[in-house]
Amino acid sequence: MLCIIILEILITAGGENVAPVPIEDAVKEQLPCVSHCMVVGDRRKFLSILLTLKVSAMILATSVLPLPVSKARSLVNGDV
Repeated sequence: MLCIIILEILITAGGENVAPVPIEDAVKEQLPCVSHCMVVGDRRKFLSILLTLKVSAMILATSVLPLPVSKARSLVNGDV
């Protein structure tokens, strides 16, 4: 029987083991406008993060209604 274990650990060029999931979760928690994110950088000198934004909500909020940026942010964040 062949058993494959996939670990979600990135190993940097310096040999440091980094778990990407806590970083991704923290980014999504701190930035509600981020819909998806992914940490990359296995065997690289530094880590990077790829982000996709919830731009449709921001575009809708700012293009349809003449709102200040702070009000548009609160709409995107669901504070309204």
